[in-house]
Amino acid sequence: PPPPPPPPPYPGIRIPNNQFWIAVCDSTLPDVVTVSTKVTLCDGSGRRFTIRNFNRIQLPAAAGRDARAKANLMAQQLNAILVPTPLGPKPAFIAVIGPPTQFPGAPGIQLQVCVSINPALAACGFSLEGFCMSMTNWTAYIIPVPRVPHPPARRRPVMVIPDPPSDPGSFRMTFGNGDPLFPLVQQVQVPFQAGEKPENILRRMADEINMIGGQAHVRGNRLLTEGLPIEPAPSTQLGEGPYVYECGALDNQVEIQIEALSLHSVDPIICKVDFDGLEQGLIGYTNPVVQFAGPGFGTDANLINPGFANTNWLPGDSFWPMTRQNIGPNNVGMPFNISDDSVVAAAGNTPFPTDSQGFAGQQFGGDGFFGITDTVNPQSPGQVGAQFLFDVAGFDQLGVVVELAAMGEFEPDDFFALEYSVDGQPFQPLIVMQSDQGGHERYYMDSGQPVDQFNPQRVLSLSSQGGYLHQLTDYWTEVDAGIPESGNVLAIRVVAQTDGAEAFGLDNLCIVGQPATPTCQPDLTTSAVPGTLGYGVPNGVLNNEDFFYYLTLFASNDPAADLTTGAIPGQPGYGVPNGIIDNNDFFYYLALFAAGC
Repeated sequence: PPPPPPPPPYPGIRIPNNQFWIAVCDSTLPDVVTVSTKVTLCDGSGRRFTIRNFNRIQLPAAAGRDARAKANLMAQQLNAILVPTPLGPKPAFIAVIGPPTQFPGAPGIQLQVCVSINPALAACGFSLEGFCMSMTNWTAYIIPVPRVPHPPARRRPVMVIPDPPSDPGSFRMTFGNGDPLFPLVQQVQVPFQAGEKPENILRRMADEINMIGGQAHVRGNRLLTEGLPIEPAPSTQLGEGPYVYECGALDNQVEIQIEALSLHSVDPIICKVDFDGLEQGLIGYTNPVVQFAGPGFGTDANLINPGFANTNWLPGDSFWPMTRQNIGPNNVGMPFNISDDSVVAAAGNTPFPTDSQGFAGQQFGGDGFFGITDTVNPQSPGQVGAQFLFDVAGFDQLGVVVELAAMGEFEPDDFFALEYSVDGQPFQPLIVMQSDQGGHERYYMDSGQPVDQFNPQRVLSLSSQGGYLHQLTDYWTEVDAGIPESGNVLAIRVVAQTDGAEAFGLDNLCIVGQPATPTCQPDLTTSAVPGTLGYGVPNGVLNNEDFFYYLTLFASNDPAADLTTGAIPGQPGYGVPNGIIDNNDFFYYLALFAAGC
């Protein structure tokens, strides 16, 4: 009989049941409210479209400003969103206001708006994939979670303050574990001054989050929340990461936006290797498994063939860039552990209708990627590594974004990791895969045949507080991690060990970052008198106010006084905070102050 049809394209991440709840907090509405709404819908074929609405509303003097007024305004805006269909425009949502039953015990949350997608749209196959609503001084957001077996979503709340506030106020974030039975909720709040730079406000918020055990950092006018001290446990079925109930300014007209973005979305790509010939910012590449004599550095999968490359590894083993359209450097086709030959065979292979192993199917076409399997072989003792060198001079706030895939029943000894080193320092782990012993994953071959395997691979990104998990499948999953250092040359090392019918894939290795801006590091404040305007706000002028401000921080054992591990230039830890405030920090600041700006 003919093989069953292949599964439909990955339809994207969707919100289960097409229903979600928005928490309505107690911050009051200003006289003029700007409301921005962004909705993304998708269908079963993976097609998606986005609707954006923007309104500026002058509230009458007699109108309410409390949570009820805010909820009413929100429901009105949601119910007014229309979706074009062949039968005419249809409302996208049905929004109903009620008590905060989904947010029990959440401080500051007074009401909730229950939002459901219009059943008429759901009947046509539409699902809600993304939603974000921003108001003048308050923002609601929903980050969707996947439906198994599709890849999970990583929640990464990103708060944006586009412009300085016109008046003084407070910035508040409420977060929790999202458990309706055993809720845990916490708040973080910081004050700000009129005209204060957005990045200064966000840095104070990041400091507060980090002090209580979370992990947040600032990139320009954006606050990225990698982890919070209270959040849902990692789950391959419900997505992972921080769950933020609300975030915004209290009684103030500063605009705040919030979305769920990856590092790729936030920072520009400064270096990239796509294994199809692009070697942007790459200044070196070494791979002990393959000898390469062609143009470039040897990352182009189209050139890793007997014409330009060779290896002593036997058929079935690999640790090099590859594509389904070429045979490998050992003069054979793509390893069976990697290639899905159930419908169309890769070059050098033959069709195998009952194939049950391999993530690189016909949808890969000629796309190149780095393929890894069976590194424990007669030519290799086990773990192998390839190193990429990138020019990152002039950039900081670095991060790595990469696409990963894996398939097989992995043993505890199977290993895959990305490590980093800046300017020749010892390598540090960045992204680590580990087998989920006892776990289960269903893969799909091109023939449509489901394959159930145990002990799938999960990814632990060490950039997140406590780590977070992605369960890898035969789909590409984007994973990212921040690098806490900067310099001139960034080395990324890919290390792996597999023994048997397990396979890893890596594609689109990107380095992201921001242009480094020269700053006067010892400039800490405008005034050294607590409570006065400009206290704790750098002003570009280095004077005694900065020195006495630091003395106050140092004497009070303030975490902001932790500047270094050692005070001797050139020694390990110089300029790297270590969580300990001692004389090294004082003399480090003294040297900075004496050097001037």
